[in-house]
Amino acid sequence: MTSPTLLYRVASTVAPSDVSECDIQAPNVKLRQTSQEPEIIADVKPFSEAARADLRTSFLLEQVRMIGEQAFWGNNCLTECNKRQGWKLNILAQPAAVGDEVYGFVIYKVDVKQRILQIQYIAVADKHRRHGVGSMLLKALQKFATKILTKSTVDKIACACVPEAVGFYQKHNFRKCRRIVPDEHEREVVHADGTIEKQIPLQFHMEWKVPDKIRR
Repeated sequence: MTSPTLLYRVASTVAPSDVSECDIQAPNVKLRQTSQEPEIIADVKPFSEAARADLRTSFLLEQVRMIGEQAFWGNNCLTECNKRQGWKLNILAQPAAVGDEVYGFVIYKVDVKQRILQIQYIAVADKHRRHGVGSMLLKALQKFATKILTKSTVDKIACACVPEAVGFYQKHNFRKCRRIVPDEHEREVVHADGTIEKQIPLQFHMEWKVPDKIRR
């Protein structure tokens, strides 16, 4: 799959209507060289009127879409981030004063009935991999589950990951619970519109238990 060209908009003090050629190729600047710490923009609602009306948010979401399509076989990871399906989006990006480059994102859902915070997608832009972006996103969710949500809301964070990602989650104290191998009839699903969805042959279910001793 050909890598998409990531968009990048330099921070500007001019009004959005005065911005002309704001879409340029992202400069090859490593995350560790950034003078200001990146920010996590939590619970971004991609299909809200506010998101569509805001130039910066729209720009960040377009980058998220492209990063997700590159990481997840062309899938648009934003489609389920709506009120009906309940998936939420956190974006790790440059501070607004610096620019609008997205480093990575995570999509998750809080399942109160099962008392689980379920991670659906976590992805990092190619040029920022191995610079701690994924760790920042995951640690922010762990902090959210520990400090913000009550004990009755979630007991653990869970996700499914490919074998290559097991070590990453174990580094953050996730434990490998079980292998996930789809049944023969689940390996290829043909949808009504003719699209074919192929299941990943092997994944592992990973879990992180919210530590009780620091819960309030």
